[in-house]
Amino acid sequence: MIYPELQCIFVHIPKTGGTSVENALVEMDGTVTVHAHDHRSLWAIDPRRPITSWLAPPSRTLPYLREAARLTRSGKPGPRVSPEDYAHFLKVAFVRNPWSRAVSWYRNVLRDPRHRARHGVTPKTGFSEFLAQHAGRGMLKPQTFWLTDRRGTPGVDVIGRFESLGEDFAGLAARFGRSTALPHLLHGRTEDFRRYYTDSDAALVGRVYAAEIKRFGYDFDG
Repeated sequence: MIYPELQCIFVHIPKTGGTSVENALVEMDGTVTVHAHDHRSLWAIDPRRPITSWLAPPSRTLPYLREAARLTRSGKPGPRVSPEDYAHFLKVAFVRNPWSRAVSWYRNVLRDPRHRARHGVTPKTGFSEFLAQHAGRGMLKPQTFWLTDRRGTPGVDVIGRFESLGEDFAGLAARFGRSTALPHLLHGRTEDFRRYYTDSDAALVGRVYAAEIKRFGYDFDG
């Protein structure tokens, strides 16, 4: 999501509180209409297209090509930004404990018929089965996927955490000289995500999301 007045780019990683952040930033900016759920990665937003971004190893390139295809099919490529503005706009994202995030996405899919059809699951699909099929894919791609630019490098300036969403957003608002409170638009159940996991499920998440676990210091207990 692009906010010209704030000179800010918000990278909305799914299930990290981003809908509330998007809408609060829209209100603060005042020059854009609501465009909720802009789940483009920084790679998709970045207007620079060096040839090296297409010559990267397939393991790094293919997920972004799939994202480009998805955006083309949707007909909603999202707001664009000039290379000059991209270079100096503040780039912001929020991250979340990957074990918690996986459970949140699972619950989200099961309660939405459209998501269930898209993911090939039923309301009775268990978490272990869902995780085995979808960990590391689609909206459950590693969070590091969203944080990498077209040059293949981390490009986000400010990274907040879902676990301290209100406090971290207040700090972000202060950078813009605002004191806007963060609305909690999507209310999930407050339950212990760990109860969904078997030991093998927890180990699977640990392997698939090893890079972000190391980078952000997460573990299964928090």
